[in-house]
Amino acid sequence: MPETQDVVELILQDHRRMEDLFRLMRSVEEDRTAALEEFADLLIAHALAEEAKVYPALKRYKNIEDEEVEHGEHEHDEGNKALLELLQVEEVGSEEWDEKLEALVEAVTHHADEEER
Repeated sequence: MPETQDVVELILQDHRRMEDLFRLMRSVEEDRTAALEEFADLLIAHALAEEAKVYPALKRYKNIEDEEVEHGEHEHDEGNKALLELLQVEEVGSEEWDEKLEALVEAVTHHADEEER
């Protein structure tokens, strides 16, 4: 992907990569552990950057309400919790893995969808 400084493009690139990683984590033919490790790094960096840079800028320049920022932060917390639960599963590909992965997909996809709208 081309380098960009546009924050919207960067957020969208992260979301597309997360989708790719979800596909890899679901595939029995891929290195699911490596995909999860990359996903974990990306999700944490993405949330930290949004909370440190994007949300304060939105509050200053778009005059969004504190509750909208708090909602985004709450959704980050939900995604982080789902990620932690998946990281704690001992057997990749087990029934528990699949359940925890789908909970993570749901939490992150919901947040990304809201951001993109």
